[in-house]
Amino acid sequence: MNTQGSPPSHLTAPGQAPLAARLVSCLRTRRTYLLIYQEYRKQRPKPEFMALLDTLIDETQEAIAALSTQVRRADRSPLAVGVNEKQLAQGAGRKGVLSKLNFMLVGSTRALEWYASQQAAADDPPEVQAMWQQLIALESQHLQTIKSLLASLEQPAGESEPPA
Repeated sequence: MNTQGSPPSHLTAPGQAPLAARLVSCLRTRRTYLLIYQEYRKQRPKPEFMALLDTLIDETQEAIAALSTQVRRADRSPLAVGVNEKQLAQGAGRKGVLSKLNFMLVGSTRALEWYASQQAAADDPPEVQAMWQQLIALESQHLQTIKSLLASLEQPAGESEPPA
């Protein structure tokens, strides 16, 4: 960082927040979703939902590791990055597996859109561009898996939602 406190020019894409801020924001969101997935898992859901959560937890931890590396390269401490408390409360407050899956579906859709917008920032270093691409591929898989499980669990109108 220069003496004025602004990031080096290679860390700022035109029309976007500095790279470090974008990486920190992404890391905060991934950490938030990791806690949500772990909370859902503690509630001992049905086996197919448990399997999805196990996959999401493992892959989110891998994404957090990759993001943490990039945050460190941008001269920020990943340890100082917290979670989005409002989002965490919204996710943790979901009752029933369908409500949780819908929350996850919306989050996955938004994450995928955001990653795509980040990848469009051609001024990011190649290793960051590669990371955005990996996150897009991973989130695309998550989205399809969530949609498939949601479709298989949806019940005709009038039936009660299965417990988590």
